[in-house]
Amino acid sequence: EICQRMRDADRNVFLILTSENPTTQEIVAGLESGADLYLSKSIPPQEFVAYVKAGVRTIGRQRALAKKRQRSAEDWFPPEI
Repeated sequence: EICQRMRDADRNVFLILTSENPTTQEIVAGLESGADLYLSKSIPPQEFVAYVKAGVRTIGRQRALAKKRQRSAEDWFPPEI
C-alpha cells in the first residue's frame, strides 16, 4: 500500500525496501506491490550505495525520456495561437 501511494504521488521514484531477513514470499510481495528493489539489511554499505546510485541513474533516464516525449508531442501538436 505504501509503495502504491508513493507511486501515485510521484511516478519518478525508485523504491528500495529493506528487511532484516526477508523470505522469498516477502521479497516477491514487495516487488509485486511496486518496489524496484528489495534488499536484506545485512547488505554491505558499499553495495547499498551502488544500488542507490543505480536508482538515481534510472530516474534520470526516465525523466530525460519524459522530457523528450513531451518535446516531440509539442512538435506534432504546437499550441494554438
